[in-house]
Amino acid sequence: MTNKELKPTQLMGCLNCGAILFKEGKKVFFEDEVFCDINCLNEWLYKKGVTMGNKNDIINHPDHYTVGGIETIDFIQAKMSPEEFKGYLTGNILKYITRYKHKNGLEDLKKAQWYLDRLIGVMTDETF
Repeated sequence: MTNKELKPTQLMGCLNCGAILFKEGKKVFFEDEVFCDINCLNEWLYKKGVTMGNKNDIINHPDHYTVGGIETIDFIQAKMSPEEFKGYLTGNILKYITRYKHKNGLEDLKKAQWYLDRLIGVMTDETF
Protein backbone atom coordinates (compact mmCIF):
# COMPACT_ATOMS: atom_id res chain seq x y z
CA MET A 1 0.00 0.00 0.00
CA THR A 2 3.00 2.26 -0.04
CA ASN A 3 2.17 5.43 -1.98
CA LYS A 4 -1.01 3.85 -3.37
CA GLU A 5 -4.05 5.95 -4.08
CA LEU A 6 -7.03 4.76 -2.09
CA LYS A 7 -10.60 5.03 -3.25
CA PRO A 8 -12.69 7.43 -1.14
CA THR A 9 -14.66 4.56 0.39
CA GLN A 10 -11.73 2.19 0.86
CA LEU A 11 -10.95 1.19 4.45
CA MET A 12 -7.76 -0.24 5.86
CA GLY A 13 -7.00 -1.99 9.12
CA CYS A 14 -3.91 -1.40 11.23
CA LEU A 15 -1.81 -4.56 11.02
CA ASN A 16 -0.89 -4.33 14.71
CA CYS A 17 -4.13 -3.46 16.50
CA GLY A 18 -6.75 -3.97 13.80
CA ALA A 19 -8.21 -0.45 14.08
CA ILE A 20 -10.14 0.62 11.00
CA LEU A 21 -8.36 3.44 9.19
CA PHE A 22 -10.16 5.67 6.70
CA LYS A 23 -8.61 7.29 3.63
CA GLU A 24 -8.37 10.57 5.53
CA GLY A 25 -6.36 10.73 8.69
CA LYS A 26 -2.93 9.86 9.99
CA LYS A 27 -1.40 6.55 8.95
CA VAL A 28 2.09 5.07 8.92
CA PHE A 29 3.17 2.88 6.02
CA PHE A 30 5.96 0.32 6.31
CA GLU A 31 6.81 -1.78 3.29
CA ASP A 32 3.35 -2.79 2.04
CA GLU A 33 1.59 -2.62 5.42
CA VAL A 34 -0.35 0.12 7.17
CA PHE A 35 -0.41 1.09 10.86
CA CYS A 36 -2.33 3.63 12.99
CA ASP A 37 0.82 5.40 14.07
CA ILE A 38 4.50 4.89 14.79
CA ASN A 39 3.72 3.24 18.15
CA CYS A 40 1.66 0.51 16.46
CA LEU A 41 4.46 0.00 13.93
CA ASN A 42 7.03 -0.27 16.74
CA GLU A 43 4.90 -2.77 18.69
CA TRP A 44 4.43 -4.87 15.56
CA LEU A 45 8.18 -4.82 14.83
CA TYR A 46 8.92 -5.77 18.44
CA LYS A 47 6.51 -8.73 18.28
CA LYS A 48 8.26 -9.85 15.07
CA GLY A 49 11.64 -9.65 16.84
CA VAL A 50 12.91 -6.80 14.67
CA THR A 51 15.41 -4.55 16.42
CA MET A 52 16.48 -1.17 15.15
CA GLY A 53 19.88 -0.15 16.49
CA ASN A 54 19.31 1.40 19.92
CA LYS A 55 16.35 -0.79 20.88
CA ASN A 56 13.86 0.64 23.33
CA ASP A 57 13.36 -1.75 26.27
CA ILE A 58 9.57 -1.56 26.33
CA ILE A 59 9.25 -3.92 29.31
CA ASN A 60 11.80 -2.70 31.87
CA HIS A 61 12.63 0.90 30.93
CA PRO A 62 10.51 2.28 28.07
CA ASP A 63 12.04 5.41 26.56
CA HIS A 64 8.78 7.34 26.95
CA TYR A 65 8.85 6.72 30.74
CA THR A 66 12.41 7.92 31.28
CA VAL A 67 12.20 11.41 29.75
CA GLY A 68 13.09 14.15 32.20
CA GLY A 69 15.73 12.38 34.26
CA ILE A 70 13.44 10.31 36.49
CA GLU A 71 11.57 7.19 35.52
CA THR A 72 7.82 7.66 35.83
CA ILE A 73 7.38 4.66 38.17
CA ASP A 74 9.88 6.20 40.63
CA PHE A 75 8.02 9.52 40.55
CA ILE A 76 4.70 7.74 41.15
CA GLN A 77 6.18 5.83 44.10
CA ALA A 78 7.57 9.04 45.58
CA LYS A 79 4.12 10.69 45.43
CA MET A 80 2.13 7.80 46.97
CA SER A 81 1.99 6.22 50.37
CA PRO A 82 3.40 2.66 50.52
CA GLU A 83 -0.13 1.21 50.58
CA GLU A 84 -1.27 3.33 47.62
CA PHE A 85 1.79 2.27 45.63
CA LYS A 86 1.16 -1.42 46.37
CA GLY A 87 -2.39 -0.92 45.08
CA TYR A 88 -1.06 0.79 41.96
CA LEU A 89 1.30 -2.12 41.27
CA THR A 90 -1.45 -4.68 41.92
CA GLY A 91 -3.78 -2.86 39.53
CA ASN A 92 -1.19 -2.96 36.77
CA ILE A 93 -0.55 -6.68 37.36
CA LEU A 94 -4.28 -7.34 36.97
CA LYS A 95 -4.51 -5.11 33.88
CA TYR A 96 -1.75 -6.87 31.98
CA ILE A 97 -2.83 -10.39 33.00
CA THR A 98 -6.42 -9.67 32.02
CA ARG A 99 -5.65 -8.26 28.57
CA TYR A 100 -2.74 -10.43 27.39
CA LYS A 101 -4.93 -12.78 25.33
CA HIS A 102 -6.60 -9.85 23.58
CA LYS A 103 -3.82 -7.34 23.04
CA ASN A 104 -0.07 -7.91 23.28
CA GLY A 105 0.30 -11.56 24.33
CA LEU A 106 3.71 -12.37 25.77
CA GLU A 107 4.66 -8.69 26.02
CA ASP A 108 1.75 -8.07 28.42
CA LEU A 109 2.70 -11.12 30.50
CA LYS A 110 6.25 -9.77 30.78
CA LYS A 111 4.88 -6.39 31.89
CA ALA A 112 2.70 -8.12 34.51
CA GLN A 113 5.78 -10.00 35.70
CA TRP A 114 7.72 -6.74 35.91
CA TYR A 115 5.04 -5.17 38.13
CA LEU A 116 4.86 -8.36 40.23
CA ASP A 117 8.64 -8.32 40.72
CA ARG A 118 8.41 -4.66 41.73
CA LEU A 119 5.59 -5.45 44.20
CA ILE A 120 7.60 -8.31 45.71
CA GLY A 121 10.54 -5.94 46.06
CA VAL A 122 8.38 -3.37 47.84
CA MET A 123 6.91 -6.04 50.12
CA THR A 124 10.38 -7.33 51.06
CA ASP A 125 11.94 -3.85 51.27
CA GLU A 126 14.32 -4.55 48.38
CA THR A 127 15.67 -1.48 46.64
CA PHE A 128 14.53 -0.93 43.07
